[in-house]
Amino acid sequence: MAKQIIKSLGVMSMLKLGAAMGFVIGVIAGIITILGALVIGAMGGAGGIVAGLIGGIIFAVLMVIGYTIMMAVMMAIEALIYNVIAGFVGGIEIELV
Repeated sequence: MAKQIIKSLGVMSMLKLGAAMGFVIGVIAGIITILGALVIGAMGGAGGIVAGLIGGIIFAVLMVIGYTIMMAVMMAIEALIYNVIAGFVGGIEIELV
């Protein structure tokens, strides 16, 4: 098959992909955080469970937002850097099957 060279990456495309990946990672980390907060809260009795659940949910929401923004921005920056460097040295050579 013919080899092709990836000369540039779409910045907005990478931003959307990063946001989607960050959201998924944030949800997974958020679920783990809520479970951890419940376990720690259970050590404090009935009131601790409620406090742990509320704190865990608040922190999980912040994690989802943070991971989404962070991954989106980082992927966009990586695309910009790749586009500049690929202009000088070429791009990534791939073979489509």
